Amino acid sequence: MRRPSLRRHVNHSVQVKHTFDVPVENVWEVFVDHTSWNEWADQGVIKIEQTGSPTPNGVGCIKVTTSVGGDTTVEEVVGFEPIERLAYIVREGGYWTTDHTHEVFFDKGPNGKGCVVTWRCRFEPMVVGSGWIIENMVDKNYRTVLQLLEDYLSRSVPLDASGSDLVSGWEVV
Repeated sequence: MRRPSLRRHVNHSVQVKHTFDVPVENVWEVFVDHTSWNEWADQGVIKIEQTGSPTPNGVGCIKVTTSVGGDTTVEEVVGFEPIERLAYIVREGGYWTTDHTHEVFFDKGPNGKGCVVTWRCRFEPMVVGSGWIIENMVDKNYRTVLQLLEDYLSRSVPLDASGSDLVSGWEVV
């Protein structure tokens, strides 16, 4: 007699929004330049294993991240709509999950000023009951990366000339 599976298929999700006071084109350019993350994102060492299309960081690009602790994550870009959307999947590694997909949306900010980034993911935890822990880890990582990106852009990119009244920061979702 076959035993019932103890594993429950439960999808979890995380979504974070952040507003930048620099033009959407600049935020997009730095975010999708995977190897530039070595300069500003504090995620370990990032290398491109395979280039994508229509740009090297586009669809088919395979990015390998080796953390300071030695853990390796392999991600593949599966969606690339310039200055609008980047989508990728985790092929190996990544917080003890399966079906781990990410989407990042880049929109003009309020009144066409600045940029609003919406970064979200869905995943299924490998260990029953661990989803909330992984959600917290992913949420913290997204917020950290977006804050580091804001810091980097504030040092290297002029503010949106029309966005001087824009306030950078977080939106609770």
